[in-house]
Amino acid sequence: MKRYIHASSDLETIHVTMYLHPIIYAGSQVITSAVKVGPKKGEYHTDVAPDRVINGPLSEYGEELQSPLKEEYESFIEDCLWLVKEMGFIIINTHQSVDSKKSEYVIVYGLKNKPCGSIVYDLRLSDHPFDATFPEECKEEALEYLKINKILDGSATEAGIDFSVEKVTVGSVKFDTWDRAFQRLYAKLKIMAKRIQVRLTSRR
Repeated sequence: MKRYIHASSDLETIHVTMYLHPIIYAGSQVITSAVKVGPKKGEYHTDVAPDRVINGPLSEYGEELQSPLKEEYESFIEDCLWLVKEMGFIIINTHQSVDSKKSEYVIVYGLKNKPCGSIVYDLRLSDHPFDATFPEECKEEALEYLKINKILDGSATEAGIDFSVEKVTVGSVKFDTWDRAFQRLYAKLKIMAKRIQVRLTSRR
């Protein structure tokens, strides 16, 4: 039976977050519906930040990633797994969370089957999903679509919304590309490896 070890407060956890920016096409259902109805007085929103948590988990019970986002997400996780092993750790457990309200993928790593730390990887919506050119009268309608359950399983695509990777954060530090975020992750794991080595040496 596979042993599941969840990330906990006992382990040092590195949080990696991929932010998704919605791409809403001019002929989409979102735009046409909003234009037909029109905004009510006082319903204009110039600065909107939606609930950024993607409805979790990423499974048959929650969100189902679609291509090409699915391949990019899986590629990021493969990079993380490769880096953990490259730094001399072993992968003790990996699992897609099925009990979290977030879409979390957890990697628990360690030495000699003893957990040392974890990486929690999750998805978020952009803090600012609308640029300056997005029609003001369509923002409220668009937000409703961005809040729907299973937004990544094709429901948004049917409404004319796609997603692109906007940025990635490692901890609280934001990077515009995965390559730069990957270097940050490398640096944090390197510090962890040195810390553990010092600890092991002091016990001899």
